[in-house]
This record gives sequence, structure tokens and C-alpha cells, in this order.
Amino acid sequence: MLSTLNTSRSAGAAASWLRSTRPAELFLELPPACEDYLREAEPGALELMVEDGLLTPEEAQGIKLAPLLSTARELGCRVHCYLDPLHQLARREFVQELVLLSLRAKVSGRIRVQEWRRAAERLIEAEEKASRREAEYILRRCSGRSACTNLSESACRVLESLGFRVRRHVLAEASRPVDLLLRAVRLERRSGRLRDEELESCVKAHLRFLEMVEELGYEEAVLRLSSQPDASA
Repeated sequence: MLSTLNTSRSAGAAASWLRSTRPAELFLELPPACEDYLREAEPGALELMVEDGLLTPEEAQGIKLAPLLSTARELGCRVHCYLDPLHQLARREFVQELVLLSLRAKVSGRIRVQEWRRAAERLIEAEEKASRREAEYILRRCSGRSACTNLSESACRVLESLGFRVRRHVLAEASRPVDLLLRAVRLERRSGRLRDEELESCVKAHLRFLEMVEELGYEEAVLRLSSQPDASA
């Protein structure tokens, strides 16, 4: 499983890793309905997916596929898409909730911690419900050594429970404040209560991150927050 970011640099690092390991299949975090678009209309695939309603413009804007697809074609690596549609819908709803909660926090100056917690819990619950379907989708199409981008930890656990060996390669670790918020709520669900002060700290960091995005652009803001183990990429 490859841990990457939706940035040009991270996509380039993932393409380099793909070239060095030469897997038989590449699984991307897109819904399965996208597979035909990637195979048949690669140069304008994302635009066509948006036109046909498979992706929102915001989702397409954040996807850096070109290096991976070019490398997969060069290697003869089959490309599949594993993201369960209900998981995708939950992600969309979570993003919409974040926008509203962030606006409320900026306007009122108040952070309603429980609303942020519930938003994160809804996404995590959807992710966990989708994990078996996503894992089984991968198993049905996996013929040997395969690469998969950003598969959830719950889906990885399902694969391992089904006898599949999962190796994790962190090319770029997600460290946006919202990633840390989700990580904290996942830990809370496993091991106990998360203090409101800790969650509020993540929310405040998220609001500062939004300001950084406005100032620097998304890619630069993400890279400033994220570790890059493969510094040469």
C-alpha cells in the first residue's frame, strides 16, 4: 500500500516507486466506474469523468494521475479503481461539512467541538463499512504483486485477515490538520475518550491551514506540513 499525497511531487515519487517495483496491477482511490475512462481516454479522462458525474470538479482538481498512468502504461501494469461509491459519497459529505463548520467558526469565533467530532465519526464509519467491499474488489482483480494508493487501514486489515500480505510504503505522510483530526478520532474509537481540547487544537490548526492555502496555494501548503521520506523524488 502506497501512502501518497495529491500533489505533483508525491505523484512523481509514486511513479518512480512503481517503475522500480514493477507490480502487475495498480489500484487507485477512484470509483470502479472510472476504470474504462482511464483505459480508453487517458489524456482527458478526468474532464470526462466530471462531465459524466463520476467526479466533482473539486475531486478532479485534486487528483494527480498523469505520472502514475504514464508509468503504468510504460510497464504494462493494469490499472483498477477500488473506491467504494458510498465511501466516495461520505468523503464528499465530509468535505461539505468541513466547509460549513469552518465558515461558522470563522464568523462566530467559536468552535463547536462535538459537531467536528460527529462529522469525523460519520466519515470513519462509512470508511469502515466500505472496507470489506474495497478489499474484496482488490482481491478479485489481483493476480500477483500489486500496488495500491492510500487504501484505508481498515481495508488493509481486511486484506490481511483474508490471507493477503500487505506492505506499507510511506512516500508522503498525510499530515494536514484534518488528517490529524481523523487520526485522533480513529484512535479515540479504539482506545478511549479524546479530550475536547485536543480536538479543538486540530480544528484551530485546520483553520490556519486554510489561510495558508489562500496565501501559498494548496500544493505548497500541503508540502510544508507533510513529511517527505523520499526527498530525492
